[in-house]
Amino acid sequence: MDQQQLQAIFAEELEERPYFSRVSGQLFDTLMECDGKTFKAVVAEMDWLEKMPWSSVTKTKRQSKFSGSTLGKLRHTHYTTSDHLTKNVEIHWTSDDRKDEVQAIKDVMAQAANSSLSSEELWKISGEIAEQLVSAYDTRRSERKLTGEWLIYGVWEDKNYYMDLGVHAELGDEQSLFDRIYASCPEFYFCFD
Repeated sequence: MDQQQLQAIFAEELEERPYFSRVSGQLFDTLMECDGKTFKAVVAEMDWLEKMPWSSVTKTKRQSKFSGSTLGKLRHTHYTTSDHLTKNVEIHWTSDDRKDEVQAIKDVMAQAANSSLSSEELWKISGEIAEQLVSAYDTRRSERKLTGEWLIYGVWEDKNYYMDLGVHAELGDEQSLFDRIYASCPEFYFCFD
């Protein structure tokens, strides 16, 4: 399937949503250029925020307002795809509250490296370690802590107005992020007041 065929499917699916009139032209254009997994993840987040009957709770971090005076009127929710798997596992294992688990894995690895275990025993230990490392994603998912990138939106008269996608790196320059969103979503000017 080529990108043009994919875009037709994406457009049809979005246009059927009852909140379609609250999706900015910018976000629509961005979604038309996305791959299928990103499109699906973003639409699932919007469905959840809109409480669509077919939606289910997403496993990403809960939606929130941006902090600070520059972006403070806007909100964001995370969407995640398989592209973010490594980052979620990394965050899990580098958080301060996981130090004891990390040390326990290191101890098992050191013990295995310094022993005369059979090949079969080493494979068993390797499997147990791998299982613990990979289970980090499932743990974050069950705790609704998955991260990814952002769906940025505003709220006006108790309705969500979906503006564009953003990435964590943009938070380094809040004014640039604000300016980009403001310039690309003139139809939702009221969300910035």
